[in-house]
Amino acid sequence: MTGLLLGLLLSAAAPAAAQERLPDKEADNPQTPTDLPALVALRRTDNAYRRKWLRRAGGSGMGVAAVWWLTLGDSWNAGDASTVIGGVGLVALTGAVLGGSFAGVYTDESPLDWEASTPTLSLTPGVGGTATVGEEAPYTLTLSAAPRVRLSDGTSLVLAAEIFGDLGWSRELDPRPQGAFETALQERTRGLDLAPELRARISPTLQLRFRAQAQVRLDDYLYGDDPDAQGIRRTALAPMAGLAWDVSGRQRFWFLFGPRFDTIAWRAADETSWSSTGVLLGPPVGQAAYEIHLPDPDWIPGAWEFRRRLRVRYTHSRFDGDGYNRGAMIGFFGPVDLRYDIRARKPQMRWALQGALTLTISDHGGLGLTLGVVPPRRERG
Repeated sequence: MTGLLLGLLLSAAAPAAAQERLPDKEADNPQTPTDLPALVALRRTDNAYRRKWLRRAGGSGMGVAAVWWLTLGDSWNAGDASTVIGGVGLVALTGAVLGGSFAGVYTDESPLDWEASTPTLSLTPGVGGTATVGEEAPYTLTLSAAPRVRLSDGTSLVLAAEIFGDLGWSRELDPRPQGAFETALQERTRGLDLAPELRARISPTLQLRFRAQAQVRLDDYLYGDDPDAQGIRRTALAPMAGLAWDVSGRQRFWFLFGPRFDTIAWRAADETSWSSTGVLLGPPVGQAAYEIHLPDPDWIPGAWEFRRRLRVRYTHSRFDGDGYNRGAMIGFFGPVDLRYDIRARKPQMRWALQGALTLTISDHGGLGLTLGVVPPRRERG
């Protein structure tokens, strides 16, 4: 996080850099105020100036991660902290470039009265299926909730929770000729995620975020023709902290980082009680995103109001076994998802409808569709 924190600090206090950014014609104009702090404060409100420092911060984060990889190696394997730094830096750099492109198209970057943030209640089906003859991959279903409680002016609590599971068993065949391509393994997974997040604004553009994340996975296995399932229960606890930065009225960059503590329990097919390990120190976890909120599209007629959001997010956690592996780089990088949200509401409607299309870039990724609803509220953040 060194490069990113350095960039954020420089963006908040860099009078010399701000002075260099002043146009010569303004500096030479005798009518221009000579109060340098006032000029610096004026310059810091410029969105392009903030995106410039975010690009530098993202590049610095990726540079720190590259040096770490080359000098220290993968001492923590998949949880190497350098990978988290590199992933967060990549999102910052990508988001700043995308943000500048969208700012050129949508010149009005004043804050929206309401945004297409996470829907309060949503349902996401997952498509199953496999290209291997005889094998099966079940469909999945995810129910998510993220109600917000406003604690005070500038402070809110997001009570995020998610429950999901496979709608059936996956089936893997024995690929060996002597195995006659018979069923070797069947698997079913169910999960629960709890992630309450406290958000406290400390300045007009900066917000502190604290998340207490708890994840539980129940994995059932059937080996060969065995009719009795064996079970594994995995639990992870991750206290996380980070910052959210309003790069402009409609663009936001945020990241979270923290340690992870795991416990693993297992149960044989003929056992009723669970055996478990003690608390294990897992790999560090992190998440970063860049969000762009777009104005109401003027090409859709009618009385409906639309709000749209584009989000690029990187998640570093091997807890669910999904990541981006290529060549010899196995077990390092987590998934990247691109999400496009549309929230629709009529002026007389109290509840809004929201849909999202997600593209996950990972070994097990793909397209996903989310349908949700949002109760009446007008709070940003």
